[in-house]
Amino acid sequence: MGLMRILVTNAKGGCGKTTIATNIASHYARLGKNVRLFDHDAQGSSLDWINPELGYLASPRARAKVRAWFNAQAQSETIARGREAVERLLQREGRTAIKLDAL
Repeated sequence: MGLMRILVTNAKGGCGKTTIATNIASHYARLGKNVRLFDHDAQGSSLDWINPELGYLASPRARAKVRAWFNAQAQSETIARGREAVERLLQREGRTAIKLDAL
């Protein structure tokens, strides 16, 4: 069987999309399938499923890998927001020719 993709979508917020998606992902992970879960909810990804008591991720190594991935995403987003803030400040001061990498 090839790659299976499951999309859980609904325009209404708070209807349980993340809960449904994490339960489907957990089911297939318990069957030994390689699972990747992407949550593109505007509220941000729910990290509740990393909780070892819920049993979605079986090993400490798996939880560490997932946590490291989320941390890397957060770091990239923080750097991007910081760059935007510095660029706005430099633009207000009329210093648009300054290269951020040189700072």
